[in-house]
Amino acid sequence: ISLRKAFEQLECKWKDLSEERRFEVSQELAERVMYGIGQSMLILPTAITALALLTTSNRGIRLLEIQERANRFDALLRLLGANSTDSLSHGGWVVRQALERFLSEKRIRTLVDDQEEIIQIYDEHRVTLEYYKNSLVHFVAPISMLASAILSNENSCHGDETLRLFQFQAFLFRYEFPTNPDLSVEEMAQKSREDMVSYGALSKTEDGVYSVENPNFLIELSSITQNFIESYLLTLKGCSSFRSRDISQKELPIKIQEFGKAKLAINELK
Repeated sequence: ISLRKAFEQLECKWKDLSEERRFEVSQELAERVMYGIGQSMLILPTAITALALLTTSNRGIRLLEIQERANRFDALLRLLGANSTDSLSHGGWVVRQALERFLSEKRIRTLVDDQEEIIQIYDEHRVTLEYYKNSLVHFVAPISMLASAILSNENSCHGDETLRLFQFQAFLFRYEFPTNPDLSVEEMAQKSREDMVSYGALSKTEDGVYSVENPNFLIELSSITQNFIESYLLTLKGCSSFRSRDISQKELPIKIQEFGKAKLAINELK
């Protein structure tokens, strides 16, 4: 990114800008840099397998389901411009390879029923797998946020309320997921709808009306950012619960994590 070109587009010279305007320009440049870095991330086998593993609240997931989901995500990520080191189109060996690594690191375990293998994540290692998943989340975050908005608004793919819910998430997570700085919220929502049609979650009529095609795929996409929504909700609930207690700022994250473990135990968080 050329700083010279960026400065040429300003209304006046840098030295003549107010402190507030300088901050705005710096922030916009920073967001462009972060977005550019994100677009250069590769689809690694460990990342896409972690994404497939974590996109469910179930305690276990069948191997075939992991492979099918990983293939869907791989196709979507390629559509969005991501580059891959290994092609998942040649079969499930790439996912198998990643699972073997997670197994050797004791992040997961395998169970077998009368049908096939079931993969289960050890609870204490979910955070580690999130680390792998997070290298790809920014690519699909707008789609996931719109999927959540549609589900929260009775499967309505259009309308002011769906856009409001989408816009709220985009604002809430603006420092989590650097989005395309050249797109407005409305344009981002429209692109996400089109991408969801390619994924098979939505369908589109000739006159441009979108509707839910596959509810399970919509839930799958929504689940990608569900842990972020729950983390923010947990922090708010924790701070509210502790507001009358004398807890230092240093202790607060630990207390909130303990609070979260209790909520997980009774399924108030997934």
